[in-house]
Amino acid sequence: MLLLIAAISVGRAVLHSAGNEPASIGSGRPSTGGERPSGRTPCRASVAARPSSTPRLRSALWRSGFEGDRSDLGEWSWWGQNDPTYVGISVVDPLAERPCVPRRQGGRVARFEVTPANAAQGRINSKLYQYFHGGSGGKRDWSPSDVGGTYRASFWLPRRTSLDYDGSVNAFQFKDQAWSSAAKTSEDSTATWEVSFRSAAMMRIGGVRPDAPVAYVRHGGEGTNPPGRYIALPLERWFELRAELYPGNRIEYYLDGRLLRTGTDTEHPVGHYRPNSFNWIFGIGWFSSSPGMMYADDVSYTRHERR
Repeated sequence: MLLLIAAISVGRAVLHSAGNEPASIGSGRPSTGGERPSGRTPCRASVAARPSSTPRLRSALWRSGFEGDRSDLGEWSWWGQNDPTYVGISVVDPLAERPCVPRRQGGRVARFEVTPANAAQGRINSKLYQYFHGGSGGKRDWSPSDVGGTYRASFWLPRRTSLDYDGSVNAFQFKDQAWSSAAKTSEDSTATWEVSFRSAAMMRIGGVRPDAPVAYVRHGGEGTNPPGRYIALPLERWFELRAELYPGNRIEYYLDGRLLRTGTDTEHPVGHYRPNSFNWIFGIGWFSSSPGMMYADDVSYTRHERR
């Protein structure tokens, strides 16, 4: 009897240990279909490593890690305050999500989500904006060239992420806002350059699911298939989008250090392009009529070193 009890205890110990063994983080290869089994998915508690090809820069002029004391969005200028079209923005503990998400650089991350019900109601703004003001009343106390520098953000997409054939997500964007002296008010901000996601089928990318998300770069005057590289997005691992902006010259976009596209000022203005511009806007999120969810962390802006 004692031997039987001992055997049962050992068996329970083995099962308990196996149930708490951390699972490996996803390889990042696009899914070929299928879902993870239901229930809790083990997750590493350690912080995910930053890609070696995108080292940290010197101290950032502005940074958001979603680690504020109130765990709110106070690091950002705009998150849809009192705007009913903004939905699904929250700050969460990634390890408490189901399935759980590995940490990036701290204990909290941002979550963006547009549900089918939200999309049906036209509530598709799940995004954040950071303003880089140049003063009020159309007066700037800095040069337009000052918006140049390195902009970066890390993202994590669930394995189940899919897009309709003609679905599109504006995930990483810049806007230029101008002052109207006649109306004595600010004009609508105008999109300049952005990283968008579309389906592999729409972008004619093989080797992945037709509904898998693919990243590409476009400017405000381009259509569906602009020049540049189209890259299937990693699923179930952190990846980084980075923009190197040189006002009046060019903008370079990278996904985990891989060049997506170099856009030039002759194609579309890079940086401020109106004499009455007063606000440069940097935004991230899931801005789309296609339902979906995405996590973000480790967002920053660093000016280029002057030589």
